[in-house]
Amino acid sequence: MKTRRKRIARPKRSASRQRFRIKALRLPKLQVPKSQQRELAGIGFLLLAGLLVLAVALQASGSAMHLLRGGLVGLFGWGVAFVVLAALIAAGELLMPWIETMTWGRGLGIALLAISALGLLDLSAGGAGGSVGRAEGDALRSLAGTAGSILILGAIFLGALVLAFNISFRDTVGALREHYLANRPEPKPVQKEKRPAEAWQPRNQVVRNETSEPVLVPIQGVAAPPAVSPRPVEAEAEAATAPRRKPAASPQPVLSVVTDAEPAAPVVSEDEIQRVWVKPDTTLLDTVTVRKERLHDEIKSNIKLIEQTLASFEVQATVIGVNSGPSVTQYELQPGHGVPVRKITALQNDLALALSAAIRIQAPIPGKPALGIEVPNKATSLG
Repeated sequence: MKTRRKRIARPKRSASRQRFRIKALRLPKLQVPKSQQRELAGIGFLLLAGLLVLAVALQASGSAMHLLRGGLVGLFGWGVAFVVLAALIAAGELLMPWIETMTWGRGLGIALLAISALGLLDLSAGGAGGSVGRAEGDALRSLAGTAGSILILGAIFLGALVLAFNISFRDTVGALREHYLANRPEPKPVQKEKRPAEAWQPRNQVVRNETSEPVLVPIQGVAAPPAVSPRPVEAEAEAATAPRRKPAASPQPVLSVVTDAEPAAPVVSEDEIQRVWVKPDTTLLDTVTVRKERLHDEIKSNIKLIEQTLASFEVQATVIGVNSGPSVTQYELQPGHGVPVRKITALQNDLALALSAAIRIQAPIPGKPALGIEVPNKATSLG
């Protein structure tokens, strides 16, 4: 005979337990776009930088602030400023898309910059670099001494500047030299002494005496003869044709007589000749409309050259604005998405060759998501 298995009765759940039994709820997944994720992360780094400033610089009260201040100052010393700077850089790259994106080389440069700065702080002012700077300074001091450690850390600091911020010392020195030459005071031109202005008279004009009577010039040591009345013109003509008498043995003093006859024209030097000034015709000057049309055509041509030159190097960028001045025009260039600024600044010489002019790149323009390319105008405008 088959044995029947006894069913074991399961204990019934109490009504209260069944009442509070709730089915598992499935919450909807939050889908946040990548752009918003970057902005939220940037706000977080900005909050971290603000808390560090409140805790360390402003000595804010509170147990959390006191703990944060003690830990950071003990670990980094005066190098806490580099932690704040790193948080601000991270926030800027996440919140501002036109800033260069972080790369491995740039991240390594920032890390080496902070490490070398902490070591230099410990070597220059003992204990200023915190625990990290002290350990670094002691290790280098035992190997190369204090002077050698400063040289090593200084070289690392300069190399980290080049990696972190894409700085070229050769370009920096060249820019400083150009700035000095442009602002150097020019020597004052030597001005020739001007002669006092003389009364202007028409050319070949002879000034006649107001009186028609002859003027007698006295001779020293000889008594003046009685006044001689002027002879008529006919008498002078006869006297000129008559044969001259031989002079007596004893010479008589000669009197110079000036009549109202027209004397010879005076000899005038070339410097004293005043030429008649003829005003130039106003048609030689460009009108305002002609200048504006010429500048407009030049700007359109430069915009096309800039965009085509960058496109030939596979760099996407668009000119979004133009600021024209009397001698220089600035073109506002907006890089495409994901295009680093250093890639455009590295093409400065190629852009100058395409535009046939010496250009200057301002990266970025303060307050604008764009770079500034300054190109000299072909013709200087006064208005």
